[in-house]
Amino acid sequence: MKLSFIRFLVGDVFRESVIMVERLTGPGTFRYFLATLVLVAHSTRVNLGSAAVYIFFTLSGYWITVMWQSKYSKTENPYFTYLVSRFWRLLPLFWICGVIALLIQPWHHAGSSSLVHYWGSQIAILGYHSLDWLPILPAWSLDVEMQFYLLAPLAILVMTGGSRIWTLFGIAVGSALASKFLGENLASCAIFFAIGIVAAQMKWRPGKALLAGSGMLVILGVGVCLAVPALRSILCVGTHPGPLSMWNIPAQITISFLAIPYAIWTTSRRSDRVDKTLADASYALYLLHWPLLEAAMTGHLPVSRWLLTGLLYVATIGLSIGMTLWIDNPIQKPRSRWVNSRSRRRTTSPVADTAAIEASGS
Repeated sequence: MKLSFIRFLVGDVFRESVIMVERLTGPGTFRYFLATLVLVAHSTRVNLGSAAVYIFFTLSGYWITVMWQSKYSKTENPYFTYLVSRFWRLLPLFWICGVIALLIQPWHHAGSSSLVHYWGSQIAILGYHSLDWLPILPAWSLDVEMQFYLLAPLAILVMTGGSRIWTLFGIAVGSALASKFLGENLASCAIFFAIGIVAAQMKWRPGKALLAGSGMLVILGVGVCLAVPALRSILCVGTHPGPLSMWNIPAQITISFLAIPYAIWTTSRRSDRVDKTLADASYALYLLHWPLLEAAMTGHLPVSRWLLTGLLYVATIGLSIGMTLWIDNPIQKPRSRWVNSRSRRRTTSPVADTAAIEASGS
C-alpha cells in the first residue's frame, strides 16, 4: 500500500513537473522573459536589454515568415492585408502607452524634430527612433521593426528556394551594407531579423546537442560575468560604468547569437492559454514599463530604491497582463477575423493559433 502510494505521488509530481517545464519553455513565456530582461536593464545596472531585443528580432523574422507563407500570402491583396494587420497589431497599445507617457512627462516637446515628424511618428510609429526625445524609449525598436515589415515579403520571396550558401552570403553582404548606411545598431537588428527569416525558410529545428551546448555557454558566460567582480562591469553598467563596460554590447551580441537555437526551439513548443496570454502581455510589458519607470523615478517617493523597484515590477507585470486581457485582446480579435475573412479559401489557417506570438514585442 505504501509502495503504491509512493509511486502515485512520484508519478503525480513528475507529471506536474513536465507540465511546468513545458510551460516555462513555451514560446509566450520566453517572450515575456525577454521583455522582463528589458525592464531589468532599464531599472538596474544589469544590462541584457539589447540581447533581449536582438532575440526579439530573430523571433519576429521567424514568425512573420511563417505567417506570410501560411496565411497572408493566401489572402485577397496579400500585401495590403499584411500591412493593415501589422499596423493594427502594434498601434493600439502603442497609442495608449504613448498617451500615458505624455501625461507623466507633459513638459517635453519635439525638440529640434519637426512637428510633422514628431506627431507623425506618434501616430504611425515610422520615424520614431530618430526623434530627439522618445516618450517611450523602448519603442525605437518598433519603428525599426515596422520598416523591416515593409520589406519582409520581398526578403522572404528572394530567400525562397535559394541555396543555403547563397542565402548566408546574401545575409553577410546585406549586413555589411546595413552597417555602412544604417549604423551598427540597426545593422545588428537587420542581421537578427534576417536570421529568423532564414530559420523559418529552412524549417530549422536545433538538435539537442546544440541546444545544450549553446544554453550552457549562455548560462556560464552570464554567470561568470556577474559572479566575478573583475568581470562584472561587462554586464553591469549604469550611471558609473566600470572599465570593461565597453564590452557590454559585443557581449550582448554574442549572447544573442548563442541564444538563437533556444529561441527557435521554443517556436515548436506547445502553447496553452496561459502561454498565449504571456506572449501578448510581453508587448504590453515592453511598452508600459517605461512610463511607469519614469513616474517612479521622478515621483520622489519616500521609499528605498529597492522597494520602489519591487513595486514597479509588481505594477508593471500586473498592468501588462490586465491591459492585455481587457484592452488589447478585444481589439485584436476583430483583426484576426478580418484577416481570416480575406482568405481566398475561406478557411482558418493552421497557424492562426500563433497570432498571440506573432506580435512584435521588441
